[in-house]
Amino acid sequence: MSRSLTPGLARDLRTTAIAVFATLLLTATPSIAAKVKNADRVDGKHAVAAKASPAKRAGKLVATDRSGHLPGDIIVKAPDADRLDGQDSSAFRPRTAGAGEVMTGVFALVTTHAATSPEGTAANFPAALSTALPASRTTVVPPGGSTVQCPGAGQVTPNGWLCIYQANAFKVSGMNVFDPATTFPGVNRDGFELQFMCDSGTCILEGTYAVRAPS
Repeated sequence: MSRSLTPGLARDLRTTAIAVFATLLLTATPSIAAKVKNADRVDGKHAVAAKASPAKRAGKLVATDRSGHLPGDIIVKAPDADRLDGQDSSAFRPRTAGAGEVMTGVFALVTTHAATSPEGTAANFPAALSTALPASRTTVVPPGGSTVQCPGAGQVTPNGWLCIYQANAFKVSGMNVFDPATTFPGVNRDGFELQFMCDSGTCILEGTYAVRAPS
């Protein structure tokens, strides 16, 4: 004569059976857990190591190396950026000043000599001139001075003219303007050099320039 199990005992037996089955599954078949951890594909794609060749990487996911980097040839060419630090690329290209455009800047030199000696300092224009200028189209203005072509600091009247305004010329004499590229008197498209004599002791030359681009 069979006896049916009480509801509580049947429930306990079912719970025990499930626990035993789960334990056997995990201990007897470790390959199942391994496959769960190491999937064959990710979103339908295979993965390759960072050192794989471009041919083997084609159409696959590429892992980073031990340093967390991707291969250097992972892309053929980076896309051109529209701007760099908010600036259009034209702002970084060499520019030629427009006809009549006025450019200004500064120059300075402090030096010490035991005896009279030649010295020099140079300045670069913000943009290149369309052509170099001859020495005849330059004016060196002493501190506080002015001319028709150079009426005041920061100003220049004719096109294709360079005004050099001395603000301080202590123990300096014999000022001349040279093209540093040719070493002859004149003005280079990119700037100029001032050559002068420094008397014995400390010499100081400070000033500004204004150049108007030629037509």
